[in-house]
Amino acid sequence: MAANYISLSGVYAFMRTLSYRVTLRKEPEGGYTVLIPALPGCVTYGKTVEEAIEMSRDAITGYAESLIEDGEPVPLEDDLIEMQSDF
Repeated sequence: MAANYISLSGVYAFMRTLSYRVTLRKEPEGGYTVLIPALPGCVTYGKTVEEAIEMSRDAITGYAESLIEDGEPVPLEDDLIEMQSDF
C-alpha cells in the first residue's frame, strides 16, 4: 500500500484513505437525505442518488477537515457499533 503524505506547518503526517458507510433515505417530497452514522451530525442531501453520494463525499471531507483544524480526532468507521433489532 502506497503512503500519501501531506505537510502541515512543516510537520509531515501520514494520510490514509478513510471509508464510511452512508445511509440514503428517500424523501417523500423527492430527493435523498444522506446520513453518515460514524460522523455525528454529518448529514447532507441530493436530488438524485448520484448527487446524494457526491454530496456525501463533500460532507465527509468538510467534516474531517474541520476536526483536523480543531485538533480533534477523526472518527473511524471501525469505531462504529452497528446492530439491528426487530420491534
